[in-house]
Amino acid sequence: MSATPILDLIETPPKPPQTKRLVLVIAGLVGVLLGMAPIIYPRYFAGFNGFLFLPALYVTVAVHEVGHLLAGRIVGMRPGAVVIGGISIFKSGQRWLIRFDYRRMFSGGLAKVLPEKGDFRPASFRWMVAGGPLASILFTAVCGLMEPRYGPGLWGTTATLFLDGAADLQSAHWCLLRGG
Repeated sequence: MSATPILDLIETPPKPPQTKRLVLVIAGLVGVLLGMAPIIYPRYFAGFNGFLFLPALYVTVAVHEVGHLLAGRIVGMRPGAVVIGGISIFKSGQRWLIRFDYRRMFSGGLAKVLPEKGDFRPASFRWMVAGGPLASILFTAVCGLMEPRYGPGLWGTTATLFLDGAADLQSAHWCLLRGG
C-alpha cells in the first residue's frame, strides 16, 4: 500500500462535515440579536442600529484597506488588489476585474500593493502597513466627533460606523501584536 493512499487516489477522501445550516442559523440569530439589542438595552446602545452593522462593517473595512493602498501609493507602490468581504477588485494585466464570492462575505479585507521590480525598501512597507490603522483612527475619530454634534444620523449610522470603526481598530491592534 502507498504511503499516501488518499493523495494517490487509492482511497476516496473523507467528506467534509455538513455544518452549513448550523453556521447560517447561528449567524441569523446573532444578526437578529444585534438588530434587537438597541431596542432591548437602549442605554448601552445609544444611537446604534444593529441592522446596519454589516454594511457599516464593510465601510470601515473599505476605509482601512484604502488607507493601506493610499499609503502604499504615497511611498511609490502601485495598487494590485483590494478585497473587502466577498468583493474582490484586482488587476489582471492592464485591466481591473471585480468578483463577488458569497462564501467570503463575512471575512475581513486585504490590500495588495505592487512595489517596483527590485525595489524593496522596508521603510516603504512599514508606511504602507501603518496606512490602514491610521485611516481607521481618522475615520473613527470623525464619526465619534460627528455623533455628538449632528446626532446619530439617519437610522443611527454615525454611531454604528463609530462602533464598527472602534472594533476595526481593536482587530488591527491584535493583528499588529501577533505580527500578522
